[in-house]
Amino acid sequence: MVQQTVPETWPEDLFLLHAGNRRFLEGSSRRIIGGSSLSQFVVGGLLIALLGSVVSPPGQELGKALLLAVAGHKERGTIVQCSPTIITYNFPVWTGPNEGYEYTVEQHINGNTCDRLKVGWDVTVSYWPEDPTVVRLVGSSADNSDRDISILLALLVVLLLIALLPLQLRTIRQNRYLVRNGNLVQGSVVDSKSNWLSSKRSIEVSYTFTLSDGRNYSGTNIAYGSGYTFPPHGTPVAVLYANDKRFRML
Repeated sequence: MVQQTVPETWPEDLFLLHAGNRRFLEGSSRRIIGGSSLSQFVVGGLLIALLGSVVSPPGQELGKALLLAVAGHKERGTIVQCSPTIITYNFPVWTGPNEGYEYTVEQHINGNTCDRLKVGWDVTVSYWPEDPTVVRLVGSSADNSDRDISILLALLVVLLLIALLPLQLRTIRQNRYLVRNGNLVQGSVVDSKSNWLSSKRSIEVSYTFTLSDGRNYSGTNIAYGSGYTFPPHGTPVAVLYANDKRFRML
């Protein structure tokens, strides 16, 4: 049974890696949010993407498609030029809330793609925020030749999900174990930064905490999403501790 701290005793500036865990702290939920399943999925997807990128030209396109499916950012672009084999389009790349630049790229296409995509038309593109050169037309704007790639991509994603299902189940079991056997402890942030995998959509927080018997522990947890504010050093955090190997920042 978790000996939960009375909600009013938590500092007002308490940082939660997963905002949904506030309900657990308040005693209105017996579940916690968090775990490594998402990061494992993303890493697995990137590994397959990298493997595809070194096999063959079709493999490179498949690897790019998988990478963008996992970590791509969608934007509206505009067609600049279209020929039977190459389409040129530009799109905005944002480097800050109100800062960015226009990027122009060429993409090899199927011969009849220009029959339905005209110069000056808006298109939907997906690009990797870490490297805008990794970009593709997607959705209704996708190249006609992408159909086979999309089928292969879907099969790979299904296989990836099947392979990672045991990891997802393991995360669920770990969370349940923490809820049943853990105790809430207040810790503090040591450092917070973007994770190497996606600097614009991730947060990596290192923290430390001390148990009532004086033992000190430290850990690092990662979350993926958007809208994160990086907590400064010393910001209080809530940690659910069960034993030396099983604890997690909420």
